[in-house]
This record gives sequence, structure tokens and C-alpha cells, in this order.
Amino acid sequence: MNSNAISKGIVILIGMFFALRVTFGVLAGGGNAIGNLAFYLLIACGILGVIAPKMMFFALVLMTMYLDTFKRLLVAGDQNVGQLDLYYVLGVAPVTLMGIAASLIERLLSQRMPLRKGDIKLVVFGLLLAGLMGVAGMATQTGGGVGAKLRLLANEASYLCLIFVVPLLFRTPDELRKLLRFVIAAFVPVALYTFYHSKFGITNWEYKYLLSGLTLEVRQLDERVFRPFSTMNSAAALSVMMAIMAVLSLAPLGKGGQRWGFTTYFRPIPLLLAVMFVVAAFLTYSRGGWICGFAALFLTLVFRFKAPTMLIYPGTLALFLIVMFSAESMIKANTLGKATDFLVGKSTSNEKQMAVRLGTFTSRLVSLEKTATNPKRWTPFGVPIATGQRLDFQDGHEGDYYVHDGFSYFLIRFGYIPLGIAFALGSYLLYRAHRFQFSLPPDSLERNLVTLSYASAFGIIVGFMGNTAQLQMYPVNFYLYLFIAIPIAVHFSLKTVRSPAPVKEPATAPDPSPLGMAGRRLGAS
Repeated sequence: MNSNAISKGIVILIGMFFALRVTFGVLAGGGNAIGNLAFYLLIACGILGVIAPKMMFFALVLMTMYLDTFKRLLVAGDQNVGQLDLYYVLGVAPVTLMGIAASLIERLLSQRMPLRKGDIKLVVFGLLLAGLMGVAGMATQTGGGVGAKLRLLANEASYLCLIFVVPLLFRTPDELRKLLRFVIAAFVPVALYTFYHSKFGITNWEYKYLLSGLTLEVRQLDERVFRPFSTMNSAAALSVMMAIMAVLSLAPLGKGGQRWGFTTYFRPIPLLLAVMFVVAAFLTYSRGGWICGFAALFLTLVFRFKAPTMLIYPGTLALFLIVMFSAESMIKANTLGKATDFLVGKSTSNEKQMAVRLGTFTSRLVSLEKTATNPKRWTPFGVPIATGQRLDFQDGHEGDYYVHDGFSYFLIRFGYIPLGIAFALGSYLLYRAHRFQFSLPPDSLERNLVTLSYASAFGIIVGFMGNTAQLQMYPVNFYLYLFIAIPIAVHFSLKTVRSPAPVKEPATAPDPSPLGMAGRRLGAS
């Protein structure tokens, strides 16, 4: 009893010492106080990720919504903001995820976590994929120094670990259902703050944040109408997430399964949430998010049936090729400009003009047109490796390597050989994924989770094809990998836990004593 009391006392004293050390470091450590706090928070979240991975995963979800708001606090007061302060804040989420991943791997290897068939292979695959993405990204990074490389590793590589983290943490469909409901609920304040931004504008400290050089949203000051970014890092990211949340809100996520029909979309509370998220997406005046939302909603209907699912892929590929090879004529004919004039009509409302402004998609057509006609873009392993140049993908419409669509971005950065391999591998994985999906009972929770995740992931990918920044745009990239991980988690939830190997009893050595010999003779007789 006394030893337990002494142990608790020691733990309390150590905790008080570290709390005092952190307080002293934050307030008297020099530099930016919020940056100092972010440094200690980064360390604490990484450690807590190791100790309590599931709890910290929910904290990680909250970070995807509110971490950028914490970053804005760096400009509070008259403190200078250094580059390291920014890295500390932005590093909290990936370090937390790395702590969670390390904890899960250790628990698997030490058999403190039930091991299912394929768990180890999934971890190895996830780590290899993240490593490959990180190496490929570093090899083709187009400038920016060490900071750009760290940001690339965090945004493009680290979140790929969700592919194995989610299946290991959430082992039943009901746990995945609760996770998605938590995500929807946590995004509600984000939507509400969007309404506040739209009605009252930004606060003084947010205005100072825009002028700090920490965000590209300074361009907001030149817009005819302010585009709310709420707690996100940009109006574009907010638009995508609000649109996807609207689709998630309408989806049937009842315990044990739920019928997915036309009436699914007219339940009072889900419909109210969906309307709120749609209005929030509209107020950003960012068309990319609407495209993601419409695509995701459309695909929730298509992916419910086998025949339309098998037709949507060749149909989409054919449509993409038609647009790419007719881009030049569409630009000359000003097709998008005429469409905008038709939608706007005689209205002089700035809001309406921004909401339906399709002319900005001309940049995507220019990018596709150059890909279709400029042979400099077609290299085996990417332009950076072929030419040894550091490229600026946004060098103006007149540049050979101007990029504003996803296909051209990957082609120029990685080359047509890796792109072809990825296409072939992706096609095979899609075939396996949909075969698994249609093997599940219709309207079951498992089938609904898989269908919804596929639709949401492809909705984000459709948006990426028109805005290359989405692959590196936090938290859009996080949710893309989360929606890829959920079907994998459903698949592994159906696997049985491996029983431990039976322990062989050591063979009994013959007893050489006379009593032992006598005992055997008596037994034999």
C-alpha cells in the first residue's frame, strides 16, 4: 500500500515538474509563445499517440478541423513569427499519427493486440506505399528547400499510414459508423463559423493573419466578395469538406444496416445537416468543392449497382479524353465564358457572378491542351529527372509546363511509365475492391460503409483532377486516405482472429532411477 502511494507521489511530482518546465518554456523561452507551445504540444501528442492511440485518433480528427485556427494565433500580439513556429504547428497532426502508427505496430509485434490474417502484410504494404510516395515526391520536388520537402512528407506520405492505422484501430463496422458520425458532428461548428464569417467578416487578428505571409488567402483582399475560410486553411479546402460532409450526412449509417433508397435523402435531421453544409459550401464561392460534392452524391447512387459501376469507369475515361483533345477548340470558341454569361444573365450581383464563374476553368483546359499537343510533357520518368530542372508548375499559361489539372501534374512530375504502372495497378485494385463490395449483403452496414467511402474518395479525386493542390491540401488529403482506409477496415473486420500457436509440451525424459524402472515394469505387468 505504501509503495503504491510512493509511486503515485513520484508520478505527480514528475508531472508537476514537466508542467512547470513547459510553462517556463512557453512564457520565458524567447521567440513566439504560441510557437513554443506548439513545440511542446507536438511532443506531447506524439507520446500520447503511443500511449492511447484510439483516443488520440479522435483528437487527430479534431485537428483536421481546427489546427489552422491554432496557427492563426501565431500572429496574436506583437510577437515575431519564425518558420520553425509554423513547422511546429503544422507538425502536430503528422507526429500524432506517427505516434499512433508506432504504437499499433508495437502492439501487433508484441501480440498485445489480436492478430488477424493479413494484418502484418497490411502494415508492410502501408509503410512501403508511404515510403515510396515520400521518396518519389522528394526526388521530383520542384524547389522550396527543406521546408517544402518536410511539408511534402507530411502531406503526401505520412497520411498514407491511415491505410493500416484505421483497420487496426477500428475493428468492427459499428466502430467505423461511429467514427463517421463523430466526423460529421465535429464539422458542425466549422459550418457555423462559416456563417459568422459570411455575415460579419473576419476578426482583426484574422486580418493580421492574412497579411502575415503564412497563407495564400491574402488574395481574399482582392476578391469582389469575401470568401469565408472558417477554421480551414483556405476557402477551397472548406468548400470540399463542406460538400463531402453534406453527402455523409444524407447517407444511411444506421446500426446494423439501413435501406438505401430515394426516401433516404429526406430524413429530417440528416436533411437539415446536409442543407447546412451545402449552404456553407456555397458561401465559399469555390466551384471545386461543389464538383466534389456533386460527384460524390452521384457516385453514391451509381456504386449501389453493379452494371452502372462497371460502366462509369470507361465512360469517365472516354469523357476525359474527349475534353482533353477538344480543349483547344473549346478555348478558341470561349465555351466556358459563354456558359457563364448564360448562367449569370443580366444579373449584376457579385455573389451570383462568383458562384457560377466558369471562366476560371479555362486554366484547366489550357493545361490539358498543352498535354495533348506538347511532346515536352511526355517523358518516361518525369520532366525533373529528364531535364534536371526544378520546375515551377504555375509559370503562366504560356509556359511549357503550366499545370492546372491532376493528370498533367502526375505526367510531368512522374512520367508516363510510372503513370501507366499506377493505372494498371489501380485498375486491378478497383476490380478487387468492387468485387468485395458487391459480395456484401445489400443495405447492410458493411455495404453502405464501403459504397459511401468509395463515392467520397472518388468525389475528392474528381476535384483533384481540376485542382492539383488538393493532393497536398490539408485536411482534404487526410480524408481522401481515410475514405480509402474504411473499406479496407470493413474487409479486415470480417476476418477471424488468429488463434495462438499451440505450445508443445516438452517430452518427459525417462526416469533412470530404480523406482522409475520398477514403476514402468509394474505398469507393463
